[in-house]
Amino acid sequence: MTRVLCRNPILPCDTLTILTTIQLKIISAFKALDGFLVRQNNKAHTRLETLYQKFDRERTASFKDSLEASWQIALISIMAIEFLFAFFGIFGVLAVTGGFNTANDQMLISTWLFWIVCMVIAIVSGTLCWTIVGAFHVWKNLSFWVITPVYVLVASLMVVESIRLFWPYASTFPQKPFLTDWMIGLFLYAMATVLITYYSITKTNILIYKRSVEHNALMLLLPVEKRDEILSVSAQDHYVLITTKKGEHLHRLALNEAIGMMPVDTGIKIHRSHWVAKKHIRKVVKTGSRYFVALSNGAEIPLSAAKIDDVSAVLP
Repeated sequence: MTRVLCRNPILPCDTLTILTTIQLKIISAFKALDGFLVRQNNKAHTRLETLYQKFDRERTASFKDSLEASWQIALISIMAIEFLFAFFGIFGVLAVTGGFNTANDQMLISTWLFWIVCMVIAIVSGTLCWTIVGAFHVWKNLSFWVITPVYVLVASLMVVESIRLFWPYASTFPQKPFLTDWMIGLFLYAMATVLITYYSITKTNILIYKRSVEHNALMLLLPVEKRDEILSVSAQDHYVLITTKKGEHLHRLALNEAIGMMPVDTGIKIHRSHWVAKKHIRKVVKTGSRYFVALSNGAEIPLSAAKIDDVSAVLP
């Protein structure tokens, strides 16, 4: 039997093995969490786009459908891993620094229970509040930046007062003036909501959706996680391979149909089976008797000899 020697002068082998195992378990757990959030996020995006398409067809949106769309926006936002880290991070800071005067409590368990309840109340109250307030963005096309201050004020008030009413241990903490506690809640929601608002403006805004439909309907055929600037579109039998900065997606569609769904003059059909975006063309490459277009992502796409002059005219 061969014995493995441990040369670490600080930690014994058994300890290192345990720490490595724990590290791998943590990494695996985070990957599983991220995968779950991505799947749920995509489902919410798909449903939201279905509602947006309905609004686009009917040229109007009922308040009921607007509420559902707003609910999907809320789900998309709170399932973003960046938001969860920031949200729990803020609560962690408040727990450690003793927000609501919890630092004076001698029972560590009750203190952490207090903050866990706070987080649950904050997520539930905030989501419900956003669903109602955010519906006006879809229903009346109000800007996110207009409805966000209203949401922050109402949600922070709901959270602070919910904690006061429903948390039985709250009376064990030395009471601060109402305004001070309310300002803590306001600060908390202001920080978290900046992330939600930014995410919503760039990902779920109905105006962004409408512009994308008007200018690049092909983008809607892509999975949410692969949506970005389109670099190239190539025919593959009865499918097209759409390449973006975030990856590739195969969709059953004719190449000419795909080209017709994109903005005019943003690209060139450089071959009977290939289209490329003008802004991502870097150079023309000749290999033997064949020509290729080199793109910004390093890919080389076959170039028809008849299209060499057209490509040369747009080279940077």
